[in-house]
Amino acid sequence: MSSKSIYFASFLLISLMPILLVTGPFLADLSVVILNFFFFYIVFKNKQFELFKNKFFILFIFFCTLLIIRSLFTINLDISLKSVLFYFRFLVFSLMVYLTLKNYPNFIKHFSIIFLITINFILFDSIIQYLFGKDIFGITSGHPVRVSGPFGDELVLGSFLSRFAPFLLFFFYNTKKPLNFLFIITFLLGFFVTILSAERTSTIYYIISILFFLLYSKKIYKTKIFVIVALISSVIFFNNFGEQKKRLFTEAFKNSQDAKVWISTMHDAHLRTAINMFLQNPIFGVGPKMFRYHCSEKRYEIKNPPNPRSNELRCSTHPHNLLVQIMAETGLLGMLLYLITLLFVIIQLIKELILRFKKNDEQIVNPKIFFLLSFFLTLFPLAPSGNIFNNWISIIFFYPLGFYLYFSKND
Repeated sequence: MSSKSIYFASFLLISLMPILLVTGPFLADLSVVILNFFFFYIVFKNKQFELFKNKFFILFIFFCTLLIIRSLFTINLDISLKSVLFYFRFLVFSLMVYLTLKNYPNFIKHFSIIFLITINFILFDSIIQYLFGKDIFGITSGHPVRVSGPFGDELVLGSFLSRFAPFLLFFFYNTKKPLNFLFIITFLLGFFVTILSAERTSTIYYIISILFFLLYSKKIYKTKIFVIVALISSVIFFNNFGEQKKRLFTEAFKNSQDAKVWISTMHDAHLRTAINMFLQNPIFGVGPKMFRYHCSEKRYEIKNPPNPRSNELRCSTHPHNLLVQIMAETGLLGMLLYLITLLFVIIQLIKELILRFKKNDEQIVNPKIFFLLSFFLTLFPLAPSGNIFNNWISIIFFYPLGFYLYFSKND
């Protein structure tokens, strides 16, 4: 098989990844595995072993090795080991994205069209579901308030859209008129549909992306005005959506009990239980994906709970917060890697913003800043999150990394 054929096949799999994620984790993860095979074939065929000498690659493999060793000593070896044994595949997936960007001609140009069609299809399908109760495939949300579009019973529409919002901003700056205008329209429509999904965290993430755009766009006055007017219109329009408004704000304030708990009694109970696990297993944690098997143990019971039901609600499949999950399940070593990564992302974002304001030319844009924004949203420590060892979530986490590596090399 020629390198040209492999890069073409890789381009298709990478470009179709967002729509594959809509179908669930299986096809998306299968594509990741295929891209892993492509990567190792290319590397060994062309003897590009320098990719293995990257400090981040070595650190990540070392961390994965520690996770595997830790999983060997958990109370459920099968579940824990299965979640981390091939976790390195997600980094290899990112490296293959990088190689494909580097070697496939006009990757960005062709990918932009596929990505625009994919996101608009999801938005259109979701709006149809909101208006008629079913989407174009006859899929219902399964929730009386939240719109899920083609995701069906999986209420992850807002999470999906908010995490791909930085890509829409990237394409706005890296495509020509009138295509870039379509991307900003799609970006704003994505915010509206995220509100319809009634996902609190995703709405906050999307607002962060909007504020970032307004800050980053120094002199695009017409576009800024358009975005601000559209944002205000969405808020006014949303004010008439009683059920979404109730879930996003009224219930959120009610659940927080005047800031006595984090997000809600249930979320707070997960958080406190995970912290108790970390405090009693500070070095290596309880093991990957083991929160669910330890949360009911007496020693992790919440002392002086803020709500009488806190201890009843403390168990779940994971703690619903990225930082405390890493702390509870991987200990200080995992937490240190997380904090270093988060600090790096924040410093790089600040540096890029400062450089942006020092430049006089509005057209000079460093593309990697949009993927740094993706990382920031993923790593944001104060919001609820999915399970870091979930395949679907992991693919979304690592997808922007290949783009970041490519544009960093070309910086």
